[in-house]
Amino acid sequence: MALAGAVMLMAPGCSPRPTVRAAPPVVETAGTGAAAYRLRPGDAVWIDFLTDASMSLEVPVTPAGTITLPLAGDLKAVEKTTEELAADIREHMSPYLIDPAVSVVVKELGARPVFVIGEVRSPGRVASTEPLTVTRAIAAVGGLLPTAQPRSIMILRSEGVAEPTAYKVDLTLVLSGKDLTHDVELVPNDVVYVSQSLIGDVGEFVSLFFESILPAQLFYLRGYDIVNPERRGLW
Repeated sequence: MALAGAVMLMAPGCSPRPTVRAAPPVVETAGTGAAAYRLRPGDAVWIDFLTDASMSLEVPVTPAGTITLPLAGDLKAVEKTTEELAADIREHMSPYLIDPAVSVVVKELGARPVFVIGEVRSPGRVASTEPLTVTRAIAAVGGLLPTAQPRSIMILRSEGVAEPTAYKVDLTLVLSGKDLTHDVELVPNDVVYVSQSLIGDVGEFVSLFFESILPAQLFYLRGYDIVNPERRGLW
């Protein structure tokens, strides 16, 4: 059902048909040019009140994207940098502290779920606190089946984009070392679909995906969950 919740964000009647685009480049997550990290639900942050250590505490970012502080109450944290969150805390705590100097540090990263379905050995949910690329996500579900077509792997994305978007990647270019940009870095709630055959008309595939492929995959995963209750915690 976790898979259903994620992918149904893009289902007909809930949002527009996905836009089809070329695969984005691999995102650099380290180095001096890396963008500042933005908080996500499931993260935990340490809030250090520099002038009153007794008020310092660790708080989680809730599924609603907020943190809760004594006196200040609920503050939005999701999609903010630690510096931006610290500024908000200073503003909201200024009525209660003479000097609300504060620093915020990420203590723990929450799991980032993605979903891999289609011609893979154990289709389902993959959650990791580390960045996941297409190859890592596929490896986490046991790899490709012999029936898989690695030249036509689709990524369907609803988070962090103006409208649901589909990307097509060619994994053979990654495996051969010819073009590592096709090993796209995934974002939370991405759906990676591994097809049996080459996908020519991507727009036509997107329509087929939501009308036929997705319902069949959800039916399969629901049945697997019933037959294998010991794996429910993974999905």
